[in-house]
Amino acid sequence: MLCDISLEIPAGEIVGLLGPSGCGKTTLLRIIAGLETPDEGEVNLNSQRITDQPVHERGFGLMFQDHALFPHLSVADNVAFGLKMRGVAAQAITPRVEELLELVELSGAGKRSPATLSGGEKQRVALARSLAPNPPLLMLDEPLGSLDRVLRERLMVDLRRIIKQVGLTAIYVTHDRQEAFVTADRIAVMNAGRIEQIAAPQDLYRRPATQFVAQFIGLQNLYPVLSHHDGVAETSAGSLPVAGSPKTILIHPGGVRLFDFAKDGGLTRRATLSTVRFGGETYTIEAKLESGAPIVFDHPAFNGAPPEPGAIVQLEIDRGAVIGLD
Repeated sequence: MLCDISLEIPAGEIVGLLGPSGCGKTTLLRIIAGLETPDEGEVNLNSQRITDQPVHERGFGLMFQDHALFPHLSVADNVAFGLKMRGVAAQAITPRVEELLELVELSGAGKRSPATLSGGEKQRVALARSLAPNPPLLMLDEPLGSLDRVLRERLMVDLRRIIKQVGLTAIYVTHDRQEAFVTADRIAVMNAGRIEQIAAPQDLYRRPATQFVAQFIGLQNLYPVLSHHDGVAETSAGSLPVAGSPKTILIHPGGVRLFDFAKDGGLTRRATLSTVRFGGETYTIEAKLESGAPIVFDHPAFNGAPPEPGAIVQLEIDRGAVIGLD
């Protein structure tokens, strides 16, 4: 069920719908596509109401996780399918198909059967087929969900590049925050049928608006406010300066560091390191403050290895990393 959804997408923008399974992402996508009819409200395209317009008349491009390629058709015929259904002249179809296969880096693959394609190639063909009729809106529902991590990381970059190159408006549904961060211009985080926050990826990460948003994008340093007075919140992590009267305080991990690498003017806390995990560019450190409250932050690997678990250290917390959440 969707509740009080209001979403406006400017032309040429990619909006990511991000959230857990069952939060309403796909339902919202299906309503916009015309596959479901809302009980209330309306869908507009270029200020024209299309709420009751059937799917085929909207002309939106749809791309799903399962590719949905026709196995009995060649790659070129799959890409051309939508053009033929729209009655595009035969002499215009071939150059359009060749143009799109070049765009998705599959030039020369037109005669191949879908059975001979890798998972990534199938998704590129599916994208080319969605782009062929030059739709006013491209809708992607978990398009990379069936691919392995390495291939997904490459294709999410390629998808954004291709969509931007063509200049399409797009809605990208995913439950994977990295996919949303890489592909979208703005991200709408959904929870229980509502949009909790919509913002550019970097703003969403740096300044989440609610506890749910913070948790869903992987931020763990959340502390309930026990009391609040004169711009200071009392929490299990100690006294923290914050504006307003928030219910929860987030200490953003990007603003926490070992004291040796501190910026001037921060908050200091003593802590005991619990675990240290190497992750390539950074070590992820879990620690316990003197109060017993947990805190998680990253340590740049190029700054050398951090102290071992059990070490007592001094932490520096940027004041700007202390964020009050609704």
